[in-house]
Amino acid sequence: MVLYASILRLEIDAMFQTIENILQVALAGVLIGVLYGLMCVGLGLIFGVMRIINFAQGEFLMLGMYATLFVGVALGGQYAGAWTPFVSALLVIPLIFVFGMLLYQLSLDRLSLRRELGEESRHSAQLVITLGISLILSNGGLMLFGTTPKSTPTEFASSAITFGPLVRDNILLFINKARLIAAALALAVTVAVVLLMNRTKLGRSVRAAADDVDAAAYCGIDVRKIYMVTFGLGAAITAASGGLTARL
Repeated sequence: MVLYASILRLEIDAMFQTIENILQVALAGVLIGVLYGLMCVGLGLIFGVMRIINFAQGEFLMLGMYATLFVGVALGGQYAGAWTPFVSALLVIPLIFVFGMLLYQLSLDRLSLRRELGEESRHSAQLVITLGISLILSNGGLMLFGTTPKSTPTEFASSAITFGPLVRDNILLFINKARLIAAALALAVTVAVVLLMNRTKLGRSVRAAADDVDAAAYCGIDVRKIYMVTFGLGAAITAASGGLTARL
């Protein structure tokens, strides 16, 4: 009986350990998934409004990471405080927004509303252009920043919030504070985008251009300007995701 009880106890402990591992991985996956979801918000905004599959989306993520690094250094780096990397990631948003608008103006603007090219030809040309932008940004980043890994350390990355034990003395869960803060900021940016799209004149104009370009133009909406702002906003949101992901 004693041996049977010992074996049963070991099996129960193993079951609780398995449950703990699954829950721990699930929590980490949800927090990281929120950041990737923010990147998808930027991608979906560009595609939903302009019908462009942006091959340079990953490069905007990379730009956000490096921009966050340099803004953080300008603010004093890790010596300025544990919150510096997160503040830097948010400050990157207006910078990449302006960069994205300029990039659109120089590359995609002349093609976006040219009906004489035909929809298929226009989309093919846009895909080639975004692929070219991707190659330029990736190789330019390699030349400027090199291949040495860089990081923006924060004190929150080495500490965690503990939950539990949830069942007697079993199932302890740990949530990394840096991941939790990054996910919370990503959710805040997402909510801000939703409010922008639904509660502002700009957002209504963007949705109108997404629904019907001709009708939006007849209503006095400058569709070219809306496309430029949308591309910049999509790039900025993606860059914010990159800046927050760099904290992990």
